[in-house]
Amino acid sequence: MIDKNIIYRKAEAARKSLERLRSKSGLTQEQFLSDESAQDTVLHHLQIAIQACIDIGQHLISDEGWGMPGTLSEIAYILEDHGVISAEQTTSIVGMFGFRNILVHDYIEVDLKKVYQIWNSKLNDIETYLQAVFTCFGI
Repeated sequence: MIDKNIIYRKAEAARKSLERLRSKSGLTQEQFLSDESAQDTVLHHLQIAIQACIDIGQHLISDEGWGMPGTLSEIAYILEDHGVISAEQTTSIVGMFGFRNILVHDYIEVDLKKVYQIWNSKLNDIETYLQAVFTCFGI
């Protein structure tokens, strides 16, 4: 049985991070590239928001008995196979999960121009993912 409290807590963490990310959205790329404080905020909150999506997916898959994903990408594919998210959402979420790995494992190598692009174009994908989960499970 799905523990809705876990889903709510993770979704709330993601949404708070999305708010923080959006609070910095007025920066140009040049401003972002020269503002280490903004970079820290964006990197940190992107990681939190994406990790919350991963945690939600893992929780749903485990509680529903849908198998054991071997990779983060498999989380999205399993959710798609069970009608939780669409193929389009899967493509976006797989990319976000991969980006999270870059943030966590290759922090020194992070391309800040790519971070800026993701920050300014992918936040709605996280919201859409959360909404799909809530809709599918009547949360």
